[in-house]
Amino acid sequence: MLSPARTLIRWLAHGLIPDIASNARGVPCSALPPPSVPQNAGLAIVTGATGGLGSAVCHGLAERGFEVVVAARDATAGQQLVSDITAAGGTADFSFCNLSTPGGAAALASALLDRGPIALLVNNAGVMGGSQADTMAVNAIAPAVLTLGLMPQLAAAPSPRVVNVGSSAVRVPFEVTRPRYMSLLLDTTEPPLTRSSDWRTP
Repeated sequence: MLSPARTLIRWLAHGLIPDIASNARGVPCSALPPPSVPQNAGLAIVTGATGGLGSAVCHGLAERGFEVVVAARDATAGQQLVSDITAAGGTADFSFCNLSTPGGAAALASALLDRGPIALLVNNAGVMGGSQADTMAVNAIAPAVLTLGLMPQLAAAPSPRVVNVGSSAVRVPFEVTRPRYMSLLLDTTEPPLTRSSDWRTP
């Protein structure tokens, strides 16, 4: 196993520095086609929605006819984003979520149970440079718990999609023991979505 110092150097050399250099060069990418504003494109859930990327994704989806759920822990920024989207002619609403806490993803899934079929789930929330527990909880476990919790609504949509957004933080390995993993994954105070037996689609 690499020492903490070598792990940090490896991440800087192969992860963070190349990312910064790429952004500085302005590497061209294929732009999305102009929005055709399809009617009733479906319901889209975006986590980490108030950040730069998340906000842009929410605006883009709203322009393309999606009803957007702005999921984030900053209620003020979230409500402002909803106002901006609706002012531009889109449809959006805010849903609070804190994916760094045990049960946070399950609580969001539970809050969305009555929203009907979900056409698109964008697991965009993430942390970089935080503690091992926060990184594991937000970047790895929360997307899995949320996706599984929303599986019935995703399965009810005609062509559902799940998009997981990542970063160079995946290049920073660390050991996760079973007790730590289970404590992050399970929150027995919020049944039924936190039990693996309840994640199966009927």
